[in-house]
Amino acid sequence: MSRALALALTAASSLTLAAATQAQAQAPKPAPEPAPIAAPMPKAPTGPTMAATSADSVFVAKAAEAGAKEVDFAKLGAAKATNTDVKAFAQRLVQDHTAVNTELAALAKSKDLKIRASAKPQTELAKLSGAAFDKAFVALMVKEHEAAIALFEGESRDGRDAEVKEWAAKQLPALREHLTQAKSLKTKES
Repeated sequence: MSRALALALTAASSLTLAAATQAQAQAPKPAPEPAPIAAPMPKAPTGPTMAATSADSVFVAKAAEAGAKEVDFAKLGAAKATNTDVKAFAQRLVQDHTAVNTELAALAKSKDLKIRASAKPQTELAKLSGAAFDKAFVALMVKEHEAAIALFEGESRDGRDAEVKEWAAKQLPALREHLTQAKSLKTKES
């Protein structure tokens, strides 16, 4: 019997081994680990929608803010100035800076740059009237135009985006003319 038992155990082992081998052959093989997916490379900007460099973007934002502020101050000047020369100067600033702001908005859009409209500046200027207003307005226009000229000169000299750089340089003659007029009115107001 022991021989018969040994034969039975051997046969059972063989059958178990055969069944395991067959099951293993029929079992689906595990899928290989997927290869890591590389992040897509960002596309290089091309054409007219190419965004300006960071420095150019900062210039555009500052120029837009300064331009909006100039228009707000000039509108206030046109409404409150008592001196006819100051009033005419303020009206010219509204017209010139509104046109420049429109050009800048179009340029920013072509470069995929977002500019925001600035809120009306809070200023003590609005509380003044008469000759005191005229004098303060003219002094503010000297200060604002000196700052704008420095900003635009920097971009026209150091800008990386040729189109933004050229646009800044194109605005300088009018800004300098505004500064000359403001200084001339300041001398008259003193």
